[in-house]
Amino acid sequence: MTPRERLLRTLRRERVDRVPISTYELVGWNPDHFENRAPSYRRLMDRIRADTDCLYMWGWNAWADSELWDTRRETRPDGASVTHARLHTPLGDLTRASVERPDVHTVWTTEHLLKGPRDVDAFLRVLPDLYRIDESRVPAAVAQYAEALERLGDRGILMNDGSDPSACVPDLFEFGLFTTMCYEHRDKIVELIDAFTGPVLERLRLDAELGFGPMIRLCGPEYYTPPYLPPPFFEEMVLPSLAAATRVFSDAGIFVRAHCHGRIREALPHIVAAGAHGLDPIEPPPDGDITLREVKERYGERLVLFGNTELKMLEHGAPEQIREAVREQMNAAKAGGGYVIMPTAAPINEPLSPRTERNYFAWIDAALEFGAY
Repeated sequence: MTPRERLLRTLRRERVDRVPISTYELVGWNPDHFENRAPSYRRLMDRIRADTDCLYMWGWNAWADSELWDTRRETRPDGASVTHARLHTPLGDLTRASVERPDVHTVWTTEHLLKGPRDVDAFLRVLPDLYRIDESRVPAAVAQYAEALERLGDRGILMNDGSDPSACVPDLFEFGLFTTMCYEHRDKIVELIDAFTGPVLERLRLDAELGFGPMIRLCGPEYYTPPYLPPPFFEEMVLPSLAAATRVFSDAGIFVRAHCHGRIREALPHIVAAGAHGLDPIEPPPDGDITLREVKERYGERLVLFGNTELKMLEHGAPEQIREAVREQMNAAKAGGGYVIMPTAAPINEPLSPRTERNYFAWIDAALEFGAY
């Protein structure tokens, strides 16, 4: 059975030879990803290509460039790249800053764009200009998608990467301020979500029309979960936009995987009500608040489950600990199909530590051993 067949049959809860193994953001068939260029990742990526089932994370930028942004970049003595951005609005300028380091493949926002209710009003005035689809980018996106499909072949499936409208709001604020705004200026947060809904759904409809599938990951719900916000906030702020986004792809026959870290127990009924077909990454307690076994028992007929191996264990644990964790995960979720074992995140540091490499090898070994049907 090829990885592509194994994954597609798992999405349909059909019989397979073993549980699929996904290494999440470590995508062995994307030459643009850093892990496929970094020498310290070479052995691990060779093993991933040989023995796992690729969910090729893919995405494109559909938004037109806006002349309202002024951007300035500088390089610090330590090699870090600092980006300063200024957004011009009729109600005054808004500023943002971020930092990227050469040895860690992520972006830290050191100054967030919105700093209070007045900034929300200013941002809303220009939001329609910032989120306009640039149709001239479509041919290149279609070509890049086709190239990715050709590279991947039968080694897995492509997974488009997107967000529901509610996910566009939290990153505009420092997170502590975002939660405060939800409590003290709830109307402003709802107004922002409503303003994003039109352009984001238009973008998602375009993806569905272009056939960017067979799966999409929709990010965002985790920002609205406990301990940050109580369940009524999730129901009001996330459920409508997640349901609308999910319908776009469901109507096109595209599998929707809801992405929600953290304490998901109270959010799960709403994720199911929104019509999602799958769920990741299902972090175990104490980082999460529900076990994989309980999720499987309660929602296994409605959701295909992805995840449950925490990255921190792969980075800091021991091979024996990892082997036991994989055995428990398979016992909890393997029966009846509908489970893809997967880490909850992926390493972003360079070079890759020998311990992390050793633990990934142990994880793949255990998944092959305990995942067979």
